Amino acid sequence: MKPEIEGKLYDVLSTLFNNLVGIKKIIVPGEFKSSRGCKALNCCVKAADGYIFPLKSSIVFIHKPVIYVRHSELNYVEFSRTEAGIVRTFDLTLKLLKDVPSITFLSIDKEEYNILV
Repeated sequence: MKPEIEGKLYDVLSTLFNNLVGIKKIIVPGEFKSSRGCKALNCCVKAADGYIFPLKSSIVFIHKPVIYVRHSELNYVEFSRTEAGIVRTFDLTLKLLKDVPSITFLSIDKEEYNILV
């Protein structure tokens, strides 16, 4: 590894992870863009704030706890609190094929609903 590395941030981090930790596969955001042009959506899982990254073949929630779900592991997706009204957010629940509890992402901005559907 070179003493100095230049380039885009994700390229530099990928190189560091590969050389220092041995991580070979890095998942990068795909074509998804939020209503504000971001690659992720702000939301909560239980009491933990974080970001959900809708990817081409999976969904990643980053912060605590980190959650990674492949689309092939999903049984169904449920949107709740989507009706018009005072509430400015909705919830997204993922029910997995395995016999594990569902995962609910809370307080996603309603502007993102049409993008996710």
